Amino acid sequence: MLAENAKKVIDLNFFETKNTFLIFEYSIFFHIVVIQVAVLILFLFLRIFLLRYKNKYEKTHQEISLAYYTYLTVGNIIVEFIEENIKICNKRIFSFVGSFFMLLFLYNIASVFPFLEEPTKNLNVAFAFALYGFFYIQYIGFKEDPEHYANHWIVKIIKIKKIENAPLRMIFYGIAILINSAITLILLPFQFLERLSLIFSLTFRLFGNMFGGSIVIHLLQKLQQSSVLSYFISSTLGIQLLVFFYFGLFEGAIQAFVFTLVLINNIGMLINKNH
Repeated sequence: MLAENAKKVIDLNFFETKNTFLIFEYSIFFHIVVIQVAVLILFLFLRIFLLRYKNKYEKTHQEISLAYYTYLTVGNIIVEFIEENIKICNKRIFSFVGSFFMLLFLYNIASVFPFLEEPTKNLNVAFAFALYGFFYIQYIGFKEDPEHYANHWIVKIIKIKKIENAPLRMIFYGIAILINSAITLILLPFQFLERLSLIFSLTFRLFGNMFGGSIVIHLLQKLQQSSVLSYFISSTLGIQLLVFFYFGLFEGAIQAFVFTLVLINNIGMLINKNH
């Protein structure tokens, strides 16, 4: 068993720290490459499809096809969902949310397809998704509203109301700025830890659910292979098929939706003052 597992990994841990984080599983890498190629082909197909039909309908003013109408309907549903949560949806936010959800969804349901496994049951892959999502929502928050984004890092303990006397106002404003700046610098490491906790929260939520689902499917397969009776019962009742599609398809879709929803709400907190 150990010899089989040894063949599946390449140890990149050059410093001999006995840390499995740097162990690269090339079997997972194979599944990732296959999914990425499929996603690339799908995106290219959609782009060619949209450009073709857009130019056609703009010139001829014909009725749109069912496929094009379905695409527009799905896009409209995504826009409305984002606007219901954060009150704003522009091209940058829509592109990020739509592509991120589709990619994570395909990663989560990869086991539905023959010879593939879901890469997100690997801790490093789940961590990569969480890391990318975290830094991109910081980028969106900074690009959409830099002033409001900066206020998330500035602690304003002392707030000065309007003072009519100009010299007195300058003195109090100066004191408030010095105190608030000092408190901000002191609390800055704790704010970094608070923000970074989102990465670990998303990582272990995604990894735990996907890895747990794969373990359940594996145990069920072992149980089915243990005897002729168990194989006959599970095959007759369709238990294995139901469990497989529940953990492989339904749970994968739920986890992709929850992951993306958390990112959407964090975007709202960074760009929407009333969120």
